[in-house]
Order: sequence, then structure tokens, then C-alpha cells
Amino acid sequence: MAKPFRKPDRNTVVQIIKEEARAHHVSPAAVTNASTRRKAVAARQSAIARIIQETGCSERGLSMVWGLDKSVIRRVMEEVGRTTPACDQDTLSRLAWQYGWARARLIAAGQDPKTQTDLSAWARLGQRSAA
Repeated sequence: MAKPFRKPDRNTVVQIIKEEARAHHVSPAAVTNASTRRKAVAARQSAIARIIQETGCSERGLSMVWGLDKSVIRRVMEEVGRTTPACDQDTLSRLAWQYGWARARLIAAGQDPKTQTDLSAWARLGQRSAA
């Protein structure tokens, strides 16, 4: 079932576009036009997803405010909704053999505190050796 028609506030849309452009190190114009640069595409995708999530607007409403076709917005939302598996079944089985199923699932989801501590320690070590 389609969302009811709701247009987002134009100022909110512009503000989110500027924030995402700044976060991805591109100009707001690159986000709003048809730029195919990887950073601009990523900024556009995250801006569209944020606008729909934060304002609760419909795809049609956003397309009217932004000037994009509804199919572009729909395609971006489908891509954002898709998730890739964190690891394959063999990797999960090896982790479960070593740590147990509960911790293996946490590691695969990126939520294991011990693994996060180890990763941050490795990152600090890499920063020190690069300096």
C-alpha cells in the first residue's frame, strides 16, 4: 500500500542535502544534479533516505520538492533497503566453532564489544605507525 501524499518542507530538504554533501565532501549541486561521481551518488542516496525517514514524506511529495522522478527515489529506497550478508555460512560456522553461536552472531552483526575493542586497538596501532 502506498504512503499518503505528503510533501516535505523545502527548507528541511535543502538543509539535509547540504549536510549530506558536507559529510561526503561534495558540493550540494553535485547531490542535486545528475552527477555520477561515486561520492555524489552516495550523498544523494543518503539524503533521499534521510529526508523520507525524518520528514515522513511520500515519494511523490519528495519528487515534487526536489524535482526528481518518482522512479529515481523508489530505486534509491530499494537500494538502501537491501542489505548484504555480513558473512557467509562457512565463516559463521568457523566463528561459532571458536566462540559459540551467541558470540558468533554478535561478531557477524558487528556488535561484539570484545571484537570492537580489538579493532579500535588495531586502528590506533596503524595510526601510530603511519605517523
